[in-house]
Amino acid sequence: MESKKYKIEGRDELLDKEEILKLLGEESGSSAPYSFEFNDSKNHLYFLSNVKDQKNIKNIHYIDMNSDSKEIKPLFNYVDKDVELSIEDQLQRERMRTAANGITQFTFDQKHQFIIAPINNKINKIDIKESITKPIIKEIVGETYNHQISADGKIVSFLKDKDIWITDISTNAMYRITFSNDEKHHKFRYAGDIGFIYAEEFSRYTGYWWSPIVGTCVKTGKPMYTICYLEEDETNVMDYHIPTSDLRGKTTQYKYPLAGEKNSICKVCLVSFVLPTRTTFQDSKIEIVKSELFDLKTQFPWAEYITRAGWTPNGHSIYLQLLDRKQQHLALVMVPLHVFAEDYSSSSSSSVKSIPKLPVLIEETTSVWINIEFSFQFLKSIENQLIWSNEQSGYRHLYLIKWDKNFTNIQSTPITLSTCNDNDNDNNNWMVSSDDIHIDEKRKLVYFTGTKDTCLEQHLYVTRFDKPNSEIKRLSHANFSHRSISISSNFKKFITTYSNISTISKTEVFDLIYNDDNNDNNDIYPIVKSSFFINDDDDDDDNDKKKININIPKIFNFKNSKGVTIYGQYTLPSDYSKDKKYPTVVYVYGGPHVQIVRNQYNYIKQHYTNFGFIQVMIDNVGSANRGLEFESHIREKMGQVEIGDQVEGINYLVGNDIVSIDVNRIAISGWSYGGYNSLMAISQRPDVFKIAVCGAPVSDWRLYNTGYTERYMNVPQDNIDGYKLGDTTHYSFPTEENRLLLIHGLQDENVHFSNTIYIIDHLTKTQKPYILKTLPNERHGVRNTDNRIYIGLFVINHLLKNL
Repeated sequence: MESKKYKIEGRDELLDKEEILKLLGEESGSSAPYSFEFNDSKNHLYFLSNVKDQKNIKNIHYIDMNSDSKEIKPLFNYVDKDVELSIEDQLQRERMRTAANGITQFTFDQKHQFIIAPINNKINKIDIKESITKPIIKEIVGETYNHQISADGKIVSFLKDKDIWITDISTNAMYRITFSNDEKHHKFRYAGDIGFIYAEEFSRYTGYWWSPIVGTCVKTGKPMYTICYLEEDETNVMDYHIPTSDLRGKTTQYKYPLAGEKNSICKVCLVSFVLPTRTTFQDSKIEIVKSELFDLKTQFPWAEYITRAGWTPNGHSIYLQLLDRKQQHLALVMVPLHVFAEDYSSSSSSSVKSIPKLPVLIEETTSVWINIEFSFQFLKSIENQLIWSNEQSGYRHLYLIKWDKNFTNIQSTPITLSTCNDNDNDNNNWMVSSDDIHIDEKRKLVYFTGTKDTCLEQHLYVTRFDKPNSEIKRLSHANFSHRSISISSNFKKFITTYSNISTISKTEVFDLIYNDDNNDNNDIYPIVKSSFFINDDDDDDDNDKKKININIPKIFNFKNSKGVTIYGQYTLPSDYSKDKKYPTVVYVYGGPHVQIVRNQYNYIKQHYTNFGFIQVMIDNVGSANRGLEFESHIREKMGQVEIGDQVEGINYLVGNDIVSIDVNRIAISGWSYGGYNSLMAISQRPDVFKIAVCGAPVSDWRLYNTGYTERYMNVPQDNIDGYKLGDTTHYSFPTEENRLLLIHGLQDENVHFSNTIYIIDHLTKTQKPYILKTLPNERHGVRNTDNRIYIGLFVINHLLKNL
């Protein structure tokens, strides 16, 4: 069968699928390895990478770092059977922005030398204790969704039918251990699962946590296991029905709280159990004891969300990170296990006085908002200490928190925040990143990623956590931006993938060499020595293709009308001449928690230049990695300030004759918040932007969820003007044809298609023209390759014809 050919406006040649994907910046999947895990005892490195000759189908690979060749090998021969994922797994991948197929996650148990991974939608244990070349693979009964491993490596847990189940690995016997959900009375009450808000807006992807300690049952002497879990009840959360793409009128029901509506309610619970006598019978009884915490609102009436939870390393207490509805008040609350009771809900009202007061380890307030991140960790061998991060200084920094027994005499000492010179805060105007931190308790060192060198680059740093104002040492290569950083648990190696705007991505392993004889000065910091590069044949092939006809972008900055420094980037077409004016496409996001202008190689952000356009990107106020004040310009004003910076950036390039932009032929294109900004650009400044390409846009913040919208805009009733001015229909759209293009997936459960319906209704009533492209089977992103080609090709041809 002859392969399909594709036509570009104004070109005679026809292109095949791979050629058009390359030109559109949509090559089918990244080859760069990721999810690195070091096996310290065997000196192996495990990671996810493409199956040979199958782009975007991932498998677990390994490198024997003892070998001279450092050859990449698959851990086993994986054959993808294209098994349909459960709806829970599909939505989890949407929340985690997982675009790959095949094996997309694995858990390595360092102590017991095995890997747990979902293989074709089945849980499997991959035993590598005896041999890495011939691992023993055993299928485990159970579901793949939200699976975890017990502390002793003997049990796999998972979520099934909205409750927690376990499987004894030795017998493959499966047991249900929670009973929160039932279709008749508690259809929307879940144990260990997570509602949309927690996963999408707070990046909490689980609702249960194994105790790090396996206890002993007093009665039987058998191992006793304990899991802390959240019982989340979405009964009162509004229902949202999205039509499926079949022909029978079916819909999928979601729980989705719009701004100002009711959120879910969470109860904190424990379940302890002892496995029955060794058996293979599925119906054998398991001894279960459930207990729960009292209603947190009795002590914390302001608390709306439980954004983080887990155990202290000794297993004596649970920690809960509480956040209020406006996301301006946070507390880290400690819950000793003796506080849990078998049933607080049955207690009489008079017993409320007997409820113990929970200790608060950390409490913070702000007039802006609190960004919830992962960069905190309890110390394991040093009791009663925690490394914490916050933005109380205006930028995220690390602090050492200490306390006495029973959580008294709490002290906080800055780690990365310099206190040497109170008159010069410039040295503190950088961000510790939201990634996990790594603590070497033996040497009193903490490793973290951040932007100390420049806000345009991420680097790995190390500093002492026991001595304030210690040197902060960069370990990663300068003048590059680093990602996918992982450190071995013995702190002897780290790996990073890095690039800059002129250099394609490289993945390199480094040795960390210490002078452990000198503990009193900065010589305790490691020396970094390059060990080897990870060379992937597929990766080399991709990079060769990507280098074709691509000019190196140039980063620029300017002061906006408020005196704030704004960063941008432009890329010129390969045939660029200063004597000619060029049509230009502004690629925009412009919303919080995202930064698109960085010193890194990113081909997809440059692909418009393949078709003769200048491409421009600008991070307006509100974007990430510039500090809380920079972000706060959009507080209660989303949609009112972003386009000003985009226009001022274009004027800076034109007014200073930096690039030859044809000011009568400027388009703007973006997805999600970038789609929203594209709508705002064509309606607020139609004199600047001739065409807007708006993908999956929010059109009115009343149509988006509580967790995100209220963080930045407050609740609708308390910010009436802000919501009015942030509504895209408040502005006037152009009357000319071909200036507004809307694209949206009908299955989008994040930014619902109702947003596009809302704007279309307004355009129809006001007699304004538009072009609509719908994708019946796509959600918020476009996953299907044919759909990506269809949309990408349509957009390019539309711009070539009309810009």
